[in-house]
Amino acid sequence: MKATLNPKHIDVFKDLKKSAMVYGLKDLKKMDYGYSGKVRWMNVEMNVFASVKGNQVRITEENGKFMVIIDLSEEAEVKVECASISSVLFKPMEWRIARNLEKYSSFLNNVSIVRKENNKGKSIFNPTKAKRLDLRGVTCPVPEIETKKAILSAKPFEVIEVLVDNPPAIRYTLPEVARSFNCRYEIEDNGDYATFTFMCGRNETPLSFYEVRDVIRDEMAIGKLYLHYDKVVEEKRVETFSPTLLEVEGDAMIVASPEGRGWLLTAVVKDKKMVAARLDYGDTKLFDEDAINMVTGSVGIIHVFYMRSES
Repeated sequence: MKATLNPKHIDVFKDLKKSAMVYGLKDLKKMDYGYSGKVRWMNVEMNVFASVKGNQVRITEENGKFMVIIDLSEEAEVKVECASISSVLFKPMEWRIARNLEKYSSFLNNVSIVRKENNKGKSIFNPTKAKRLDLRGVTCPVPEIETKKAILSAKPFEVIEVLVDNPPAIRYTLPEVARSFNCRYEIEDNGDYATFTFMCGRNETPLSFYEVRDVIRDEMAIGKLYLHYDKVVEEKRVETFSPTLLEVEGDAMIVASPEGRGWLLTAVVKDKKMVAARLDYGDTKLFDEDAINMVTGSVGIIHVFYMRSES
C-alpha cells in the first residue's frame, strides 16, 4: 500500500514516540533496541516490538502473527507480512497506516504552526489565562463533543486550550469546530500532540424541543444541541451500526462516529423515536432517514455516545 509523503516529514515518522498514533502504537517503552508496546486491532490488544533502521519502520507482533514494514520515502510503502490464513485479518493494517501517514503529512504541510519565542507566548492569546482541556489519548468524536461543550459554556472572550493527539481531530475536527462557532484559534505543534487555543464564548438562549429540527440543519446553530444535551450518560463501542442503537427511552441526543471520524452522525430521539438526525460525511450533509440509512450497516470500531440534559 502506497502513501505519498513530504520528504521533509520522514524524520518525524521515524520518531516512534512522536508518531505512535500514526502507527496505532500505544504504551511504548524504550528498550536497548527499539520499543515494546501494544497495537489494538479488531478489538484485541496485542504486544508488539517496534524499531527503526535507516528509513524503515518495523512493527512485529510478539508471537510472530504479523510484521508491519514501512519504507519511508516520498512514495512510502506499507506492507504487512503474515501467515496466509491470517491475511484477511491483518492486511487491512496496510490501508490504515498508509492513510494515517498521508493525512498527518498533509496536516504538517498545511497547518500554520505557532511557536513560542523567548517565552513570550502565543501571538494572539495569553495562555496563562486559558482554561485547559486535556483530550490526549481519546479518539473521535470525543474531542469534538468536549470542545463544543467547553466553547458553548465559556464566557465571552474566554480563552480555552485543548490538548489533543488524535490526527483526525487535529487535521479536520477541531478546525471545523472553530469555523462552526466563528472562533479565533491557533495551533501549536508539541511533537506528539497539538495544542489548540480558542478565543470564543457566547451566551445562548435555552433550546426549545420544537427548534431541534431547524437547529440540527444549521451549521452555525448546531452547537446549541451540545449545550442542551450536556452530559454523556453512556458510551458504547460497536462493530456495526444499526438503527436499534437509537432506540432509547426519554429525550436524548446520540452521537456516533467510527475511529478516524470517517463520518459523524448526530441524532435527537424521544421515547425511541427519531426527532431529527444529521450525517456529516466529508462535504456531504444528509438528514433524518437519509442520514440513518447511509450509515446503517457500517462496520469498524464505532463509538456511540448517549447524551442527556442535566437541567
